[in-house]
Amino acid sequence: MTLLQQLKQKDFFTETEYHIINYLLEHLDQIDTLTINELSKQTFSSNASIIRLCKKLSFSGFKQLKVQLVKEIESNKYISKKVSYSIPFQFNQTSYEIIDNMYSLYNESIKLIQSQINKEELIQVAEVLMNANRIFIYAIGDTKFTTKAFINKMIKINYYPILATADHEELFISQSLKKGDCALFVSYGGKNDVLNQCIQICHQKNIETIIITANQSNPIIRQCLHKIMIPNEEKEYKIATFYSQFAIQYILNIIFAIIYNHQ
Repeated sequence: MTLLQQLKQKDFFTETEYHIINYLLEHLDQIDTLTINELSKQTFSSNASIIRLCKKLSFSGFKQLKVQLVKEIESNKYISKKVSYSIPFQFNQTSYEIIDNMYSLYNESIKLIQSQINKEELIQVAEVLMNANRIFIYAIGDTKFTTKAFINKMIKINYYPILATADHEELFISQSLKKGDCALFVSYGGKNDVLNQCIQICHQKNIETIIITANQSNPIIRQCLHKIMIPNEEKEYKIATFYSQFAIQYILNIIFAIIYNHQ
C-alpha cells in the first residue's frame, strides 16, 4: 500500500492525526516546501503530534514522510486512469484528486474520440459547410452555447451560420430553407422531438443535412445525409455535461480548422 493510500485509511488515525492528514491531502501541490512548523501552525497541532504520526507510518520524521509523498505525487501525475465520463470525481475527494481526475477525463476523452471518429466524414462535412449558400445550425440547451462558440469562429473567417434554434422558431425557419442551404443538427442525446421534426422537414425539402450526435439508435438520424457519431459515454445521471460538451466542441473545432485551412 502506498503512503497516499495509507493516508486515506480514516479508521487508522486519531481525530488530531486525521486533521493533519486532511491538510496534507488538500495541499499536496505545496508539500515539497511545507515545513513541520508551518504544518503545525496551519493544523493547530504540536510538532510532537506530527512526529508521532510520521512514526505511525514508519517514518523517522516529517522530512522522510515528505520525500516519500513527493515521489508518489510525481509518479502518479501522468498515469492514465479509468475515468467516469458522467461522474469524474466523488464528493469526498480532495481538491488535488479532483484536479487529476478532470485532467484524466479530458485526456481520455480526446483519445477515445480520436480512436473512433470517422475522419473522412469530418472532411466531407467541412466541405459541405464551405460550399453551402447558407448554414443553419440547430442546437438546444448546453449545446446551444457550444455551437455559439463555433459560430463566432466562423464569422471571423467570413462564414455566417444562422442559429435556427435561437428564438424557438426552428420549425418555421426549417420551412424556409432552400436548395443549396445546409442544416447542421447538433444533439448529444438526439432525443428532442422538435429537432426531429426539423430533420424530417429538411429531408422532405431535399436539404443537405448533417448531424453530430452520440445516439446511434435514434432512427431519425438515418434521414441525415452526413453523420458524425460521438462515442456515447456520458449517462443521463451526471454531475455536469463535461464530456458531451467537450466532445462536441472538439468536433466543431476540427471542422472549423479544416475550413480555416482552405481560406
